[in-house]
Amino acid sequence: MSKSLRKEYKLRISLSPEKNTRNWKEDFNRLTIKVLSGLLTGE
Repeated sequence: MSKSLRKEYKLRISLSPEKNTRNWKEDFNRLTIKVLSGLLTGE
């Protein structure tokens, strides 16, 4: 599980031009919740 989260994290960093802004952390938190929900529901 942590491997796929790390992959999503790296993908998010590479796609985010705003990674140095305050909003980046909120966006990443939302993505993390989405990824965890997907893993829990098997999607």
